[in-house]
Amino acid sequence: MSAIPIFLPPVLAQAGNQTAKPKTNTTVAAAPAVCNNPPIWMYASGGLLLLLVALGAYSKISYAKAAKQLKFETFKNRELQKKLK
Repeated sequence: MSAIPIFLPPVLAQAGNQTAKPKTNTTVAAAPAVCNNPPIWMYASGGLLLLLVALGAYSKISYAKAAKQLKFETFKNRELQKKLK
């Protein structure tokens, strides 16, 4: 089987015969467009950042609690070993 060639017109390489017209009315300046609602990705990335910070704080607290409990259990085990001897 031979491959079927796909021909696309070269749109980007073509240069048109368009001439730039100078602006006739230079006294009126166009105001920049103001976006009233920011893109959704800004809210999503901000929410993910807050989630990451909250998850980090929760894991730090959980790790400290588990380390404290392990330390207490090893101390209790050591004391019971001393009593057993």
